[in-house]
Amino acid sequence: MHHAPFSQGSHTHDDDVIALREGLAPVFSEVGVDLVLSGHDHIYTRTHLMEGTVPQKPETLPAIGDRLVPTDGQVLYVTSTTSSGSKYYNFHDQQGGERANLTRDAVAGTDSELPTTAFWAQDYTPDFSNIQISPSELTVTTHNVYSPELVDEVTISKEGTPAPTTPGATIQPVAEDPSALQAKLAQFGISQDRLLDWLKEVLVAGNGSIAVLVPYYRQILNFFGARF
Repeated sequence: MHHAPFSQGSHTHDDDVIALREGLAPVFSEVGVDLVLSGHDHIYTRTHLMEGTVPQKPETLPAIGDRLVPTDGQVLYVTSTTSSGSKYYNFHDQQGGERANLTRDAVAGTDSELPTTAFWAQDYTPDFSNIQISPSELTVTTHNVYSPELVDEVTISKEGTPAPTTPGATIQPVAEDPSALQAKLAQFGISQDRLLDWLKEVLVAGNGSIAVLVPYYRQILNFFGARF
């Protein structure tokens, strides 16, 4: 998703992002999402594992190369910076104060960082990320575009994941239940149409042209509705 629910950039304090965070983060935890990738804030930010909007902080200071083993309902959020060099956002602290040319080493583990932030970086150069997926692990490796510098690397490990299917073996399709999404939403006391209306309200905030995307969100919800 483009707008980042969690980041050290300025938009994390915007009303529409707060609504997005409070509305969708609990749902992502509820339905078993492992990783959420975002942009918009143009400052690399990796969260702690999140249960809804609540960070699950480790005993040690997060670092490049972290290996995370989430339990049910825990989600990792990664916000990328620009890959083209179009623009960069400065670090914004918990009070919304902007601090240019700040490095993580200067504030790591302090109250200047948002409580949801595990790791962040802003060196005002473009980055790109590579994602490697296996049956039991997912690794996000982020590099600087202009150098071999490693910006961050984090692995989500699902211990106890079933072994991969033997090559050539027949995979039995899982029966789809189109009513599954409605049942899931009913747990929250809302309908699918109400969720779509809410998404439209969030997306359209300040930019009516985004309304044309709503039919696509309807298709996405219908697609995933058979798999929740």
